[in-house]
Amino acid sequence: MRAIFGRLDADEVARQMDQAFRELPGYARFVADDPVDRGQPAIRWNVALVLRWLADGVAPDESMTSELHEVVRVRAAAAERMNDGLLVYRRGVRILWNILLDAATADERPMLVEQADVLWSYLELVVDTFAQAYADEQDAPETVGERRAQSLLDRLCARQPITVDDRERAEYLGFDLAGPHRPFAARLAGVGAAHHVRLASRLRSQGVLATTEGSQVAGLCAEDFNWAALLDDPRFLLACERPTERPGLAAALESLRMLVSFADDTGRRGIVTTRDFLPHLLLARSPEIADDIDARVFGDLTGSEHADLATTLRCLAANGFDRGATAAELIVHRNTVLYRVQRIQKLTGLELQNPLDQNLVCLAILWNRIKPQAGL
Repeated sequence: MRAIFGRLDADEVARQMDQAFRELPGYARFVADDPVDRGQPAIRWNVALVLRWLADGVAPDESMTSELHEVVRVRAAAAERMNDGLLVYRRGVRILWNILLDAATADERPMLVEQADVLWSYLELVVDTFAQAYADEQDAPETVGERRAQSLLDRLCARQPITVDDRERAEYLGFDLAGPHRPFAARLAGVGAAHHVRLASRLRSQGVLATTEGSQVAGLCAEDFNWAALLDDPRFLLACERPTERPGLAAALESLRMLVSFADDTGRRGIVTTRDFLPHLLLARSPEIADDIDARVFGDLTGSEHADLATTLRCLAANGFDRGATAAELIVHRNTVLYRVQRIQKLTGLELQNPLDQNLVCLAILWNRIKPQAGL
């Protein structure tokens, strides 16, 4: 077993699993505490537990299961679906098994198959931990408030008729259904889902319809709601739209979620508005056109044989298309940059002295950077 594991690179295993997990709708929410490395540290932690169990027969002890229980409990408090998290773990077990099979020789595989029950035992342990954590949180006031807030916000955004149940939810939350309502999205920098669960609960105690969405909070507030106390926190980031009628709530909230993500990526804090990130939102709201722009600029520059051209084009844009500054940054002769520019223009049909084509290049570069944050 140790011989097989010795052929594995933990970081590469985590990278492969993370790449596969991105196809799962619940994964982005499940690893929202880890915006830099996504879920790779958590993946490595789980993989290490399984490999130790396989190699040494040492099952996870109470401290390990308690740590997992706390992670899952936070998700339960945020009213995230249990099946989203379980699907991530089920997919992970299958991926790890395939990686182990690929790493084993023909002679080693029969022995590996004999140990396969450990993987399914670990999955059973995870399922039990999820069930217990969700049961523990089911009747907690924060969890009840979160579920009711999510249900009410979903119905308002879907423009469904107000029902008796909706009025009861609003009354329980202290939320005025009459409006007008201002959509908002907010985030505390550098903290995880547990802090955002508490933030949403604090806002609901003040009559705000607030729901936790992993590493941020979104919802509706009254037109005159005072954010001053929260804005005193240097970690706080807020995007708040003007009062919006129900037909426009869903679109407004989606834009605000993206706006907060874009702003957080640049280190912004305090209040941000759509005017601060208009190019970002323009691309994110029209992803098909954004993809067309990317293909127009970089479509003919793909492949290792054109890597130097793509790098030069990005460097040109970063330096305002100044060829001298680009040559200095790339540490090449100015004539080399001129030669590459000519090749870029021949391959792409772009005219890099033309302001319109320069704008296309900048938009394509921006889109490649923000596309993951836009959830696309």
